[in-house]
Amino acid sequence: MTMNWRQLGLTGVPGVGKTTLMRKIAQYLDEKEPSVRWCGFLTEEQKDWQSKRGRTGFEIVTFPKGNRYTLASCDESRGSTRNGKYPKVGKYFVHVESVDQCTRELRDAMIEIKPQLLFIDEIGKMELLSKDFIEFISAEVLDRKKATVFTIAQKCNHKLTDAFKSNEDVQIAIVTKDNRDSIFQDQIIPFLNQNFGG
Repeated sequence: MTMNWRQLGLTGVPGVGKTTLMRKIAQYLDEKEPSVRWCGFLTEEQKDWQSKRGRTGFEIVTFPKGNRYTLASCDESRGSTRNGKYPKVGKYFVHVESVDQCTRELRDAMIEIKPQLLFIDEIGKMELLSKDFIEFISAEVLDRKKATVFTIAQKCNHKLTDAFKSNEDVQIAIVTKDNRDSIFQDQIIPFLNQNFGG
């Protein structure tokens, strides 16, 4: 029996290639499905190429506006918070106000462009520190079953991520080093074609 999935989630260990797949989806939509209205965000790594520090944080990039917001950094002094303290996830200080700003942009886009597809990278520990983000994802994705492609943290003790993973209406694909090159053709393209008739 073929399931008519409306939502596709990509999960896997950090660094396995989930965001790279989301970039490929964005490129595919722009090139192959230009009539599809979509909005959302990518989470990009920030790295210090001048030293051996490696990854120094994360940045949110929104679509279609292309705004950039600092999601997390190793440096607590970057930016400001309402209460003067950043919550921490691992070694990173999380800029919750950036997630709030991104969520407001998504809410505006729901009115302005009436998207056919939501594009969320990711539903994870950092993003879920924002109450606004939780409310938006719960209302627009879980409750209304809006067509959505998203990444979701593999290990995250939160009722929202648990709700996605246990929902029979949501297809969850596990990205691994072995399948990350084939999963785009095997699962993502069929999902997009099924929903948008590519």
